[in-house]
Amino acid sequence: MCVGGPPTHEVSSLQGDTVSGTKKSLAGLGLSIVLLLMLAACGDGNGSSSSDADSTSVAGTDTAEPAVETDSEEGAASEADAGGDTADAGAGADEAEAADAGADEAATEEAETDAADEAAADEAEATDADEADEAAAALIELEPRTIGVLGASQQSESIARFAQVTSDAAAQLGWDVLVVDGENNPQVWADRSLELVTQQVDAILTIAIDAPAITPALEAAAEAGIPVIAVDVSVAPVGRELFDAVYSDDDARLGAELAQYAMDQTPGAVVVGQTASVVYAADLLVQSAAETLEAGDGAMAEIQDIDVTDLFGSFAATAVSLVQGNPDAQYLVSCCDFSPLVDLPAFDQAGVADVTLLTRYENDSSMAFIRDGAPLVVVAANTERTNLQALDVLADYFANGTPIPETYPGDNFETSIVDASNAPADGRVFPIEDIVAPFVEKWSALYTVG
Repeated sequence: MCVGGPPTHEVSSLQGDTVSGTKKSLAGLGLSIVLLLMLAACGDGNGSSSSDADSTSVAGTDTAEPAVETDSEEGAASEADAGGDTADAGAGADEAEAADAGADEAATEEAETDAADEAAADEAEATDADEADEAAAALIELEPRTIGVLGASQQSESIARFAQVTSDAAAQLGWDVLVVDGENNPQVWADRSLELVTQQVDAILTIAIDAPAITPALEAAAEAGIPVIAVDVSVAPVGRELFDAVYSDDDARLGAELAQYAMDQTPGAVVVGQTASVVYAADLLVQSAAETLEAGDGAMAEIQDIDVTDLFGSFAATAVSLVQGNPDAQYLVSCCDFSPLVDLPAFDQAGVADVTLLTRYENDSSMAFIRDGAPLVVVAANTERTNLQALDVLADYFANGTPIPETYPGDNFETSIVDASNAPADGRVFPIEDIVAPFVEKWSALYTVG
């Protein structure tokens, strides 16, 4: 076998044969040559083996070198990975640092924004405070005043309510109100009105009293510089100029609306009327109803006057007399708000069941009658506004010296017919608080109480 070279003992045997070759024959020499040739062949084989070995060695080298290269590459890759990790770690640190910086910047911006907002809020608050101080400084201080209120009769539920509304509202201006009862007596009206002038009240409001009954007091008030304003209801044209102003409902409109209701409900309605001619506004309502009926398809069959000095007795007597004397009458139009308290019981006592009473104002007692099913219809109005109007112009007059207008600018007179079909379950169609509120709001923006 030649692969890997001949064994060592074979080579030693060959060397022994060659030394003794000179003493042997040609045959021995030939054998040596043959052996040499074989060795040469084996040498070639050894060369081939060497080549193979070399080739193997090269191949091994070639194979090893890639392994080394692979190790290098792995090292490089590891280094790269390590570098990448380092880079990634560095990048992460940079990103974290950048994020922290961004967070710090955002926090700083937020703090700056908060500080700016707080500063703006403080500035706005300071501005509001300054404006409030300026507004407060601009308010006019009203001096204490006493307002006299004289009504035809405190027995009238509406007149008593008007006086109370005046008193409550005047308190918002820091004023006192002195309410005087006229007791349904013209002589008492004259006396009490003069007393108010003598007491030197700052102003006088009258309710349902015409100038002829209190002319001396009106003249004395003018001389003393005491304004007198008629409120709530109309006053007679005679002597009207003696009042500084008249702020009232349109009583003719109230009568016309009641008459129209009767005709709307009962075509060809027959109506009787109950009036108090001593009070212009009372009579105006009834006379206006008569004119409206005559202009339409209805009729005012009869009108009777009452005696104001015997208010309740006279109302009851005239109510029964009117309906019994006019059996065809379906409605009775009454001048005055307190008539339901007198006329409806009188109807019951006389056995009158087919006549409906028509009158003014949504008094509490009248609304209770309607809710209970009594034959009653009222024309409601926002009358209390006139009491507030009087106080409003007086405040301007006392604070600024503004002349008192004869009629209230921008007056908003509202009415509503109220019967069983539309009466509110409780309260009023025109709540007093809704009438008062706009005036109080206006005053709080203009005045301060001294």
